[in-house]
Amino acid sequence: YGNAFVEVVGKGKLINNLIILDPKYMFVKRDKHGKIIGYTQYRGKNQPITFNSDEIAHFSYNQIGDEIYGTSILRPLLGGKVSLLTQFLEMEDAMKTLVKRRANAPIHAKIGSDQYPPTSTDVENAADELVDLGNKNEIVTSYLVTLDTLNFRSRLMDIDPYIQHYENSIIYGLEVPAVLLGRANVPEGLANVQMDAFERRVKSLQSFIEQTIEEKIFKKMFPNDHIEFEWGQPTGELEGAEIQQ
Repeated sequence: YGNAFVEVVGKGKLINNLIILDPKYMFVKRDKHGKIIGYTQYRGKNQPITFNSDEIAHFSYNQIGDEIYGTSILRPLLGGKVSLLTQFLEMEDAMKTLVKRRANAPIHAKIGSDQYPPTSTDVENAADELVDLGNKNEIVTSYLVTLDTLNFRSRLMDIDPYIQHYENSIIYGLEVPAVLLGRANVPEGLANVQMDAFERRVKSLQSFIEQTIEEKIFKKMFPNDHIEFEWGQPTGELEGAEIQQ
């Protein structure tokens, strides 16, 4: 959704609970100047629930222009009229149908010869025998019947490049290095660059979340104190960089 809403339950500096609300039902209320004046929760036919601006901590990721709502990380993949995920799933469905239809090689049965031409009944009977043919069946015929498989693979479109195109586009859209997915065979230097870029993206998300938590939650409890938010333990590379600085 690109948005997360947390209800801050309590009075004054006292916070009793934090309740995560489903962003699907949350809407932001603003005045004519764009200032947030509250929030509304609509859940079907139930009576709407209103919150003032201090009762909700709104995490709005990747806002565009003066939009109050954020943009989902999945938005580049879901798209509008053009959806990479939808196209990819449709192609996989078509591939499944193709594989199912071509699981067994088509068999061409040649019946009779110039000396012993087959009748229409002979052809129909042979066709009936092949209709229910499975992968466990064996066929025994006389010398008048010749069985051969048709080569259809050379006539099929190679869809592997299209699969790679969509998979790469999904990886690019999610901004997750292919190295982390076990898909890339790249030199160590390039892998380190990808990991560094991914760590920076994670830190940007952490910084965005940290800012909202400090302003909407911690500042309410400790209005006169400076709050520092720590995210786990730093990596060895980051510790080395800090020492050098």
